[in-house]
Amino acid sequence: MAAEELLQRIIQLAHSAGATDEQRALNYLTVRCPEIYELAAERFNAGNSLTAVEVHRSRLSGVRKIVDVIFSYINRKTAVTEKYFMRVDVT
Repeated sequence: MAAEELLQRIIQLAHSAGATDEQRALNYLTVRCPEIYELAAERFNAGNSLTAVEVHRSRLSGVRKIVDVIFSYINRKTAVTEKYFMRVDVT
């Protein structure tokens, strides 16, 4: 359930052939990173729901293009938001 929710949200965001760095990062994580699905299942079992997936250029970017993909989860009982990120090199 949680992994399916995550996949649907990323597909809605990426909805392209990867024309931008942000879209390439989301496409990469969707097909090559099982950890994002494990995190989604873990957070869901802990009473959290995915609320946002954002992509920002990393401060580590320089010669290489690096972006941070940020996953936000909110606890369904306490309304506390937790954020997790993955760094992706889209050079």
